[in-house]
Amino acid sequence: MIIVTSYENSDADGCGGALAYAELLRAQGKDARAGFYGAPSLEAQFVFREHNFEVPKFHADAGDEVVTVDASESPYLKFIPNFDKVIEIIDHRKNNDAETFKNAKVQIELVGAAATLVAERFVSAGVTPTRDSALFLYAGIISNTLNFHSTGHTDRDIKMAEWLRGIANPPTDFIHRMFSAKSDLTGPILANEMDTEMGHYDFAGTRLGFTQLEIINGDKLVADRLDEIKQELIKLKASYKTDLMFLSVNDLEGDCNYFITPDEALEPVLEKLLDINFKNGLAKRPGHIMRKQIVPLLREYYEQK
Repeated sequence: MIIVTSYENSDADGCGGALAYAELLRAQGKDARAGFYGAPSLEAQFVFREHNFEVPKFHADAGDEVVTVDASESPYLKFIPNFDKVIEIIDHRKNNDAETFKNAKVQIELVGAAATLVAERFVSAGVTPTRDSALFLYAGIISNTLNFHSTGHTDRDIKMAEWLRGIANPPTDFIHRMFSAKSDLTGPILANEMDTEMGHYDFAGTRLGFTQLEIINGDKLVADRLDEIKQELIKLKASYKTDLMFLSVNDLEGDCNYFITPDEALEPVLEKLLDINFKNGLAKRPGHIMRKQIVPLLREYYEQK
């Protein structure tokens, strides 16, 4: 059996890519299924509900092989019992440690979404995905490129999204409802999502925490709950034992990012790298920039210090 999975608490790109790739492997005569560890993101949960699908859970027996989609960083794949059983990696991250998976065939290409790479495999194989898989892949591309408003998308993403949309025929309000599904952060949901989206990185002796939210009405969230957000960042900093911590809020319909940090020492670094200005721990940047674009900038900065 081949188990196709993504990182812990997978997003729409990871879930869609894994589910669809398992379908393609089955179409090619292989015994494959998808499975996920943890709780999918709110956006991914919305897509599962659209299909009336239950989230398949990750389980690998000793003899099973594993494929990862939208995941090539070992700290977020510790639920895989044996990395030697990972036979393939499909991802789009510049920063990765794919060499850790010594038996894996690796495809890492810097497109906007791993779902794009999976869709291209369907095209190359001459296989048409089912409507369900097409919609999952379409959702993954739209999510990861912020509906093509992020600077990280490519013509390949646009081409595959158009192809998938023709197969899936999504409702006209699908994108808005998908983005809205992850924008309800009332009460304790905010803290939970900040924790779920948490990433931590070690850059030349500096351990940096970085979490993100991609929501509608980000401006209102920042205006109403700035102090609460800072307190949650301080809690995350202690929990993950990081030296520095910040949050990026992508305002999906406001075409901007907000950056929040409780650490004054981090402000000049982000100001230099992102051309922003902090006031009271808050900065605003026009346009959209994604974590996968920010992390390489931070890595280069700290490793060249």
